[in-house]
Amino acid sequence: MLSATAVLASVTIVGSPVSAGAPPAHVQTISVDTGFRPTRDGFSFANWSGLSRQTALSRKHMFELLQKAGRCVDDGVNPKCTLRNGYVVDLAHLNEHLSQGRCEGMAVLAARIFLHKTPLTHVSTRANTTHDLTVRESADEIAYWWATQLAPNLQQWSAAHRADSVHVLAHEILARMRNKVMLTIGLYSKDTAHAVLAIKGVQRGNVTTFTVYDPNFPDQTRTLVLDHIRDTWMYRRALSPDGRLVTLSGKGPGGLDYVPISMRSTRSQWEFLGGF
Repeated sequence: MLSATAVLASVTIVGSPVSAGAPPAHVQTISVDTGFRPTRDGFSFANWSGLSRQTALSRKHMFELLQKAGRCVDDGVNPKCTLRNGYVVDLAHLNEHLSQGRCEGMAVLAARIFLHKTPLTHVSTRANTTHDLTVRESADEIAYWWATQLAPNLQQWSAAHRADSVHVLAHEILARMRNKVMLTIGLYSKDTAHAVLAIKGVQRGNVTTFTVYDPNFPDQTRTLVLDHIRDTWMYRRALSPDGRLVTLSGKGPGGLDYVPISMRSTRSQWEFLGGF
């Protein structure tokens, strides 16, 4: 594992001084490397769907997320939490959503361990790196961090940034990474909603390319390409719900968002949740 001071240590800006005949500032190369490496800091297993007793969100973690926002009870059949606004969240409903895939939870937990926000020993006393963790050891913690995406403040943040242009998002994400902020990027298409972790970013001229950790592909990276002029994005070799490799792409607002890892918290305005 890298020390905390090594996280996001490599930030490079390459460009000629402004002078006669020099390229304008917008064609400079800006490069950021977080230091996250999937073969060490990512999980050795792939994102999965389905549900079992061992991989479901636990009653304990549901209560940790929601108890401060209302009243949680276990009737012996299915735990439920009644929030202050009267909305009832039940564990079965959360796990129904979780069973469709855990990409968000895997990306967030991997980043939190990398940033030392979640101690590795909290997940396993045996593992030396995130890559050493097993599904059995980490499934409940993955489920917990997956569930944080449903918090109202994160939902509001996501909706606001999905309204941004690709050009604006490219600048914002790269700027935050340069300021040592790690973040997940959400990719949305007609049939797919997927989350990846940005680990490198390079802007060359009017194109920004993000290298990402995709929980669907252990030990690999993928690239997300954003074109500032065309206001388009493209993500090749993504995994479709039916298991095919496909290209995800979009133009203009609506297809991308991002959420800083630092926003993930149990104090996330759950009392204002009106449904999901």
